[in-house]
Amino acid sequence: MFDSSTQSKANAQLEGMISPLTFFKAELEAGAILAIGEAHWYGELFEKMTDVLLDAELDGMFSHLFIEFGNAKHQALLNNYLMGETITDAELAAVWLDSVAFPAWLHPCYGQFFQRLRAANAQRKVPINVVLTEPSFQWQDIAHAGELTKINAQRDQALVDGVEKQVVKSDRGVVVLVGARHILKRSPTLGF
Repeated sequence: MFDSSTQSKANAQLEGMISPLTFFKAELEAGAILAIGEAHWYGELFEKMTDVLLDAELDGMFSHLFIEFGNAKHQALLNNYLMGETITDAELAAVWLDSVAFPAWLHPCYGQFFQRLRAANAQRKVPINVVLTEPSFQWQDIAHAGELTKINAQRDQALVDGVEKQVVKSDRGVVVLVGARHILKRSPTLGF
């Protein structure tokens, strides 16, 4: 049997909603740390979040975007790419595939993100600097599973440390784009 009260409750929660762009803009104007949680492998959702982040209305609202999908040892390579230097697709792919969590980044949306960001930065007054928050490591230095677990555990702290340093240096808002689990500290669920 259909319970109409459930439907009306869901509709009531949707009334007065604002667009993600309007919300992001208001938070960033206030100098907030805007943490966006994404569900890995949901490419369409990730692309919609990217659309909002790269919207021209947010130009100048933030200058730093902290992401988990990249090994910090490739930060200079990514910086060069985003500044327009010629980098092959294979070289660029090392940013997100040479990662402790590389299976999470196999969806093409992650590589396309950097391409879209590079194109957007060419048009922006304030280019977006991406900060790779996964600790730098070399696969050949990992001798046992415990070392891999340790690197994985350092990811959240590296993110927090990087954001704290940036907040002290800038009066602009900061954006963090990571898996929702890092924000919620549990797996996200669908529904209201």
